[in-house]
Amino acid sequence: MNPDLQSILAEQLRDIAMPSAIQWWPLAMGWWIVITLTVIALSSLVFWLIRRHRRNRYRVIALEQFQLAIQTWRKNPEPDVYLKQSNQTLKRVFVSLGEQHVAADYGTQWIKGLTERAKHPLSQSTVEALTTECYKPRPKVAIEQLHQELTLWIRSHKGYANV
Repeated sequence: MNPDLQSILAEQLRDIAMPSAIQWWPLAMGWWIVITLTVIALSSLVFWLIRRHRRNRYRVIALEQFQLAIQTWRKNPEPDVYLKQSNQTLKRVFVSLGEQHVAADYGTQWIKGLTERAKHPLSQSTVEALTTECYKPRPKVAIEQLHQELTLWIRSHKGYANV
């Protein structure tokens, strides 16, 4: 081949064009779907956690009231005061659940309302303490055992069954 022709042809050749680097923006459709689903999932989780916290706030308050009642009893061991405070707290729990009719009950109807919500059965001593002993001038109740059972009831009862 002629060297002049070769140089003319070489001048006409251009360098190989390299493709530009792949840009991260705009995102592909799949990434938008992933982002949307993630935002929906996180929003749902936050909504559920806030709702759960609000719905169980009465449990925290009731446990605080029981703790206050047992501390008062330990300083001044009068079982009738503890029984009165614990009964009031339990009735407030039912009011917060929207079951004022159960909170207004007493005696066997009151115990029936408690046992219907209980995950663990109430002991006979607790039943007697909440129905008959609380009305006696000098109740004979094992307050520590009663306190443990009532706090267990608050922590584990079936709340908001009809809401």
